[in-house]
Amino acid sequence: MTKRKFKVPHTLVILFGMVVLAQVLTYVIPAGSFDRVEITAGRLQVVPGSFHFTETPALSPLACLTAIPKG
Repeated sequence: MTKRKFKVPHTLVILFGMVVLAQVLTYVIPAGSFDRVEITAGRLQVVPGSFHFTETPALSPLACLTAIPKG
């Protein structure tokens, strides 16, 4: 018997797997944001210690099907 060589999956399979993993992580990792202040014209800087959780809902199960076409 000969040992089969590892064959890399198709690019779209890898991309879809990454989208599904990112969607699953929206249920595990809570969403949050930092406050920002404008330091110069058009430049924002994060305020240290200003992190707070946001009430962003997790993605729907069908969102992974439309993620790639939407960009």
